[in-house]
Amino acid sequence: MKNKFTAILVALCFCITSVNFTGLLTVSAATYGDYTYKVSNGEVTITGFDDSVSGAITIPAEINGYPVTAIDKDAFYGCDSLESIEIPNSVKIIGEGAFRYCYALTSVTISNGVTTIGEEAFEECSSLENIQIPDSVTSIGQWAFYNTAYYDDETNWADGVLYIGNHLIKADRD
Repeated sequence: MKNKFTAILVALCFCITSVNFTGLLTVSAATYGDYTYKVSNGEVTITGFDDSVSGAITIPAEINGYPVTAIDKDAFYGCDSLESIEIPNSVKIIGEGAFRYCYALTSVTISNGVTTIGEEAFEECSSLENIQIPDSVTSIGQWAFYNTAYYDDETNWADGVLYIGNHLIKADRD
């Protein structure tokens, strides 16, 4: 009986170690043009960008057949020569500080797939004055647009309250 149990246990261990789990979760780091990204569960997260690139960019909706669904924390941090950014419908999450210190950034178009804009996502983008936020966004983190040209323009404030479209950005307390 003991030998039979041992044989079954050994066979079970062999089966478990033979199973390929890589199809369940794949995480890899790679580059695509100026982007650094990782793939996890069949979705792409942009993790970095070449900070020497200037001008206008459109983030790709997919990379190597996988949808781009997130822009990671600090992915574009300090890309101070970017002037405009278009974020596609496939992106759901803009991470914390994702575009912080992009000083030349003047315009951001966020498409309808985005639901979350992380804390400080566009903080210190001092030239950013044209921001389009769709109604799909349900969460905007603290200081997401702090020290942008839009935030600092007192004509955009009404009675201590700042909106971008239908989205409350900041309400000052007295």
